[in-house]
Amino acid sequence: GMDKGSQERNMAALGLLKGVVAKAYVVPEVYEIIDDVCLLGLRSQLPSVRSAAMTVVVHFLLNYPMSHKRMRQHLDFFVKGLSYEYSDGRMASLSALNNIVTKFPTERLDEEAEYLFIALCTVIVNDDTDACRNKSREVLKKLFSRLSSRRIAIVTSIVETWLSQSGSLLLTGAESLVSLFESDTISDATAKKLMGLMFKSFKACNGDRAWLPSVLVAVEKVHQARKSLCLDAFNRELWDVLISEDILADCDSQSSANINRVLMHYFNYLGNDSLVFKDSSDFMFGIPGAGRYLMRALCEVNESDVISEELSVLLSRNIISLLHALLNTPSIGDVQEAKVAAVETEELQDCGGLENFKAANRGLHWLMSRLSSQAVRIPTCARRLNALGLLHSILERYPDDKRFMFYVVRPLVHAVESAPSESDKMEMKFHEMGVQTQEMLEKLVGHQEFLKIYTAERQKTAHIKEERKKKRKAEELANPELAAKKKIKRNAKKKPKHRNKDKFRVTK
Repeated sequence: GMDKGSQERNMAALGLLKGVVAKAYVVPEVYEIIDDVCLLGLRSQLPSVRSAAMTVVVHFLLNYPMSHKRMRQHLDFFVKGLSYEYSDGRMASLSALNNIVTKFPTERLDEEAEYLFIALCTVIVNDDTDACRNKSREVLKKLFSRLSSRRIAIVTSIVETWLSQSGSLLLTGAESLVSLFESDTISDATAKKLMGLMFKSFKACNGDRAWLPSVLVAVEKVHQARKSLCLDAFNRELWDVLISEDILADCDSQSSANINRVLMHYFNYLGNDSLVFKDSSDFMFGIPGAGRYLMRALCEVNESDVISEELSVLLSRNIISLLHALLNTPSIGDVQEAKVAAVETEELQDCGGLENFKAANRGLHWLMSRLSSQAVRIPTCARRLNALGLLHSILERYPDDKRFMFYVVRPLVHAVESAPSESDKMEMKFHEMGVQTQEMLEKLVGHQEFLKIYTAERQKTAHIKEERKKKRKAEELANPELAAKKKIKRNAKKKPKHRNKDKFRVTK
């Protein structure tokens, strides 16, 4: 037997046994010792010993004659090892199963397909370590690629049953669906059917947040593997849930990133230069209020205090794509009767037909006004910077449309006229973005025209500040106690700054 106390002896014994098994010497002693080798591969503290032991076991299963019952007993050992207390042991079992799935002939894999499939799906859903879950996905994907078409059909029927359920079975079905898509073993027709079942169940549980990540990953994988399915009708089922349950505007950062990636795939598939929606019926825009919802939800997420760099980039891309869609098809963003949160912006100056622009494309006007407001009012400097950067990108993309300029001037004044602390890198970046945007605007419209518009907005901003001061003084006289509390609150938000306003002013 194997020596539990000496790793050196075990390695030597495993080396000898590996040579015996490789030569396929069929002697009773090999059958007797293999169970001890399995235990060593699961429980040893040394990765080299675990790996060597599992290699011997896999060679044994491949080369030695045994009954189906004996084969199942060995597979049972590995499957039970998937729930071992320590993750190293679970990873050892997964590595052994990976070798089995890779090296076993298809005929033998078919015999154990459902058994291995269910065991691996259980790990994906229940294991508490990313390494084990990812390894299980890798093995499952490989299993699907090795099975015969008949067995794939049987496994697919199991997935159909799971996707028709709720709770943990829906989660298991969604996870297995990802591996099916990645292995590229099912037809488009089957993919549509499975996705439709998943969305129907997801809708029945009112978009339960517990199942949301797995559902979104499954959607993302099918869009990556089968781009032609981006526009299929089953997608509308998903967006119907996301919109009706207000999920995009009210979910965690990772789920928000997943949704934005799905949306990005859709826009990319259509092509940003051809975002024209006939009768507003394409894809999600056929859902009443979908365009309005996307405008509001994307802007609300963009106002969040903490956003990952990935999500910030996705938001910017999708907002610009949505803006392009609104330019091409104004009806998708009609806000005349929409229950959309009011945009707290001062009235923009009418110039160059802006009033007609507002009347003809209310959705686009709402979106641009919201971005303009974000670049001024959001307390977090990083989010103001992102909003100003979006406006800058819009000007770059549409240099001939001067109407966009009037949405940019107000935040531009705030950025350029700010007095950033030299120790605050984010405030300095916000100011620098303002200067860059100022230079671009001057090139687009000419120095004199820009100066005229900029000066008017600057005077308007100064007037608004003066009115607020008057209102504050009136409040101090009317209710000194309340005014004192407000002053303390305002001062608590302020940061010490080294002010030198002349340094940052626009030169005339």
